[in-house]
Amino acid sequence: MKNRKEELKSLLIKFDEGQTTFDEEKRIKDLLRELDAMEFDFYKHYFESIDFSLKKRTEKSSIDFSFINQADVNQKKSTFTSRKLLKVAAIAILLIGAMFFGKHQQNKLNQSKAELALQQTVEALNLVGTKMNTAKEKMNYIEIFNDRTKPYINLNQK
Repeated sequence: MKNRKEELKSLLIKFDEGQTTFDEEKRIKDLLRELDAMEFDFYKHYFESIDFSLKKRTEKSSIDFSFINQADVNQKKSTFTSRKLLKVAAIAILLIGAMFFGKHQQNKLNQSKAELALQQTVEALNLVGTKMNTAKEKMNYIEIFNDRTKPYINLNQK
């Protein structure tokens, strides 16, 4: 019993490392069935679940399809091709819709950029207008200064 337990432990170590052969895995299954140790319950349940799923797979694959006649097969083929066409059409519609949506979003983005540029231009023109008005007021002071100093300074007359 002790030798079997040691053999099982060494095989499980190899199994965990992924280095067991098919025959060694069969030996692990056999040893797990023979030994009733709590420390190996995980592996026991693991191999039992694999065996169970293999049984289910073989049961599903052993279904007899001989009851289907040729007319049903032809009908299924035409249904199959029409389903393919419907899938292709659905994908095409989705792609076309995505393209239009993308173009709409791009146009919206371009429009918002244009509106932002217009707003910045208006602000810049308002700033220029304010500066021009300030400069015009200063020109008025220069004209008044010239008018008052003209009688005292006559540069053009000699």
